[in-house]
Amino acid sequence: MTHRFQSVTHEDVAAFRAILGEANVIFADPDRLAPYGTDESGHGHAASPEVVVKPQTAQGVGLVLAHCNRQRIPVTARGAGSGLAGGAIPLFGGVVVSFEKMSSILEIDTENLVAVVEPGVVTNDLCRRVAEHGLFYAGYPMSVESSFIGGNIACNAGGAKVIKYGATAAHVLGLEVVLASGEILQLGGKRRKDSSGYSLLRLMVGSEGTLGLITQATLRLIPQPGPTADLLVPFASTEDAVAAVPRAIMASTSMPSAVEFMDKLSMDHAMAYTGNHIALADEAEAFLIIQIEASSKDMLLDAYRPAGEACMEAGALDVFVADNPWASEKIWSIRRNCLEALRGIDPTVEGGDFVVPSTKIPAMMAFVRELSVAYR
Repeated sequence: MTHRFQSVTHEDVAAFRAILGEANVIFADPDRLAPYGTDESGHGHAASPEVVVKPQTAQGVGLVLAHCNRQRIPVTARGAGSGLAGGAIPLFGGVVVSFEKMSSILEIDTENLVAVVEPGVVTNDLCRRVAEHGLFYAGYPMSVESSFIGGNIACNAGGAKVIKYGATAAHVLGLEVVLASGEILQLGGKRRKDSSGYSLLRLMVGSEGTLGLITQATLRLIPQPGPTADLLVPFASTEDAVAAVPRAIMASTSMPSAVEFMDKLSMDHAMAYTGNHIALADEAEAFLIIQIEASSKDMLLDAYRPAGEACMEAGALDVFVADNPWASEKIWSIRRNCLEALRGIDPTVEGGDFVVPSTKIPAMMAFVRELSVAYR
């Protein structure tokens, strides 16, 4: 297959250095370029960029993109490289635009309940900062400790709380975006309603750098939720666990803020990897993690008890309740570290996201087990 892209020349590199400064351009240095050629998608997925540039302003991004557009040089945007789908891998070489130096939280507006940030802000850093103001950013993925806000927006990331609060798109009010021509667009803003014309803002969210590069984002914040309880619920089968989900949701007085599924293999290895051991029934083959929020500590038991009872009626073997931050973190640390735990067994493990209706999860898991046996 022939592509009409051009290779990067020394003249191109000189132009990038003139725009951004020599310290912000990596060229002809394989060891320094190599980390920018892969992401978390797994073993064997890598490509080598010819140049890495590290802009610090939208104007710098615009000048680089305009030059690449004129010279037909391929461009790949890069956040933290925490994605599982290869979106940050520069398949055609060219230029990687890394946003690691655009990492400022520009504003936390407590009156309009928004945060204005650059794309290189680590998601958890934003969560901690807004929490200092009694606020909460709900649009975070499971890779909250490493992912960049810009990457979350580019792939419309969805995390544990998507069931109640929605994916990243639900929390993006405005974007500053640089087009391939170098033009800088201001889309949306602090206003809550903007229904005039086509929603270019919504088009950009999830476009993975193909339509433009995000250089600033205005994000929706909400008041910090009340106390939470996390239920770790073991089941004897995947079918029982999946069937319990709608029953637990319907029984709850409010929508659970998170519902996660784990199988026995992932649970066992993640517990060993983290050192967070929980005594579970030997016959447990599948697990749900259900998070319930309450308006106050006094209301917490009444908030989570119906969901726990519904799970028991659906065939749960037990219900473990974590109603304090230490116990909750123990459970969520296990969930967050599943992929790394499995890679500790076999570094060729590849991560990915599979999307099926919840009723099809048992069939999907059975198919995965069949593949595991066939190719072990």
